[in-house]
Amino acid sequence: MALALKQAFRQLAKSPGFTVISTLLLALGIAMSTATFSITNGVLLRPLPFPEPDRLVRVFTVSGQSSTMPLAPGNAMDLMNELNDMGQFGTFHLEPQNVSEPGQPPEQEDCMAASANILRILGVQPALGRDFAPDESNPRRPPVVVLTDRFWRDRFNADPAILGKVLRIGTANSTVIGVLPPSFDEPLLWHGCKFVRVMTLWPGEKERANKWMEVMGRLKPGVSLPTAQARLGAFAARIAHDYPTEVGADRLRVTALGPSFADAHTRTLYWLTVALSVFVLGIACTNLGGVQLARALARRGELAIRVALGATRRDLMVALATENVLLVFVGTTLGVLFTYWARALLGEWVSGPPISVDGRVLLFAMLAGLLAVMGFGLVPAWFTTQSTLAEALKDSSRGSTSGASGHRLKFALIVGQLGLALVLVSSAASIVVGMRAFLQRDRGWQPERLVSGTFSVPWAWVMKEQTA
Repeated sequence: MALALKQAFRQLAKSPGFTVISTLLLALGIAMSTATFSITNGVLLRPLPFPEPDRLVRVFTVSGQSSTMPLAPGNAMDLMNELNDMGQFGTFHLEPQNVSEPGQPPEQEDCMAASANILRILGVQPALGRDFAPDESNPRRPPVVVLTDRFWRDRFNADPAILGKVLRIGTANSTVIGVLPPSFDEPLLWHGCKFVRVMTLWPGEKERANKWMEVMGRLKPGVSLPTAQARLGAFAARIAHDYPTEVGADRLRVTALGPSFADAHTRTLYWLTVALSVFVLGIACTNLGGVQLARALARRGELAIRVALGATRRDLMVALATENVLLVFVGTTLGVLFTYWARALLGEWVSGPPISVDGRVLLFAMLAGLLAVMGFGLVPAWFTTQSTLAEALKDSSRGSTSGASGHRLKFALIVGQLGLALVLVSSAASIVVGMRAFLQRDRGWQPERLVSGTFSVPWAWVMKEQTA
């Protein structure tokens, strides 16, 4: 084995241009497919960084318009009170809020308003300070807030004296009581929220028509998703019977928290993107396979001399395969390094789906490398060594660089490359046409020369007016 590696190094060193170009093309192809899969892995496959994530669930309202709608406040609070025997449920709502320090102008930041038990449901303990107390959802208690780790570091330079500091959030002065650990920062779930405040529950806040309150929970051990769905079905039937005008035919649906933000169409789009990147890698492999075939056919005289000296076809296959495996190993290693570099770059400048490089991603990179070995390495080597010694010497003596097998393989590589390119182009065109049709669909009105906007009234003011 050591001798085969030494000979492979020597042969690759004789063609530095081919070696460098082949390695870089493989590295880029593997890096692109691995980075694409790592995003899909982070969105669809990676478990959430919370204790026992398989017990975390999310509840949606299912109506005629959507299957991922939030719950109305009255329905959410009834669910929390009546179904606590099968788990603990809490509510949250993502919203922008104006934040300012004393004497400083306000800045708008993303915020999560949540029930006081939300961190206990997730199994998250603040890295600094304390959790919300159960009675701090009472609107008559002084407002408190817990900061995320990123916001604490970016806005306050990781000041350990942050506890007890007063921030003006919206129209109220809120006291900082804690800082969350980095594991809480899940952009796919919380969309980059900077802090968590307690959602105050006013006595009159029981309306059931306006659906805006998100519900998540942690099921008790032994309670499965089908069991929880059956209980939710009975609960939804009961509230639909009691409040037919507000609830109507709406149903409730429970799903795992991890993939709750990606519907079936989104998951299909992610996997289609991975498939397209693999097609690109396949095209790169067929290109390199053609180059490798020409290079191997040009060496048929050398291979014939080895056969004359006693080398078997197996020996030639091992020699050629070792060169290819060595190239692919270096290309795969560089591809993984490029993926790590892309992860660091995108994590620094772009907020969105995480590029998580874990064992599953590394396994995918190894499979991509195996595809590269099979695609441009072993197949050309097999075709190159299948001819007899006499044929090789005859082709070498008259200066020929190919034979019937070489022509067949070249034709197969060309057909394969064109086929993969056709699939890639047609799939990309379908996505572009679909996105264009979605963006240019008929909205039912003429949007030209119209401006839209929102004006948010502090919820506390509204509820004070209603309960006054």
